[in-house]
Amino acid sequence: IGRGGKQQPQPQPKPQPQPKKQAKKTLKFGAKTSFCGEGFFSRPSGLTFLENGDLLVASLNQQVSRFAGPASDSPGRYEGVFYSLFKRNFRRRVERPHEVPVNSPYLQAFDIHASRHQGGRVFITVHSGLRKSDPRTGDDGVVVCDEAGREIGFIQSEHFDQANMLTGE
Repeated sequence: IGRGGKQQPQPQPKPQPQPKKQAKKTLKFGAKTSFCGEGFFSRPSGLTFLENGDLLVASLNQQVSRFAGPASDSPGRYEGVFYSLFKRNFRRRVERPHEVPVNSPYLQAFDIHASRHQGGRVFITVHSGLRKSDPRTGDDGVVVCDEAGREIGFIQSEHFDQANMLTGE
């Protein structure tokens, strides 16, 4: 209490600077967004996310494209071809001309799956027939790649005839 019996005002503590909040990197839905740009794929038929968040898109242009994931600094940026069927298509026509008819459609990537529990493996269903009437060449199957897109195996079975979809953990 100061002179004259009045209470002295207490000094106010200085406000402490607040730490800056980190903006969450999220993909927002509801607005028109061109996440993966245009011209990188034709008739996308399957997609999956890798463990690092990158997006893989299988499409009917004989390849799987890779895009930066939604949490990256540049979401949707084209990162290049993850896996291409061009060499496989060329080899099957050159090495087996008597088995692969000239009018046989090229192998196409139909679906893709990258499970968290498969050690970075990526599975791509491929077959050459877009229609049931297309000639069959026995090339249907599942391409197995590592996380860099290098083919490490090919699974073939009569049960995979025109397999389009993959799922599972």
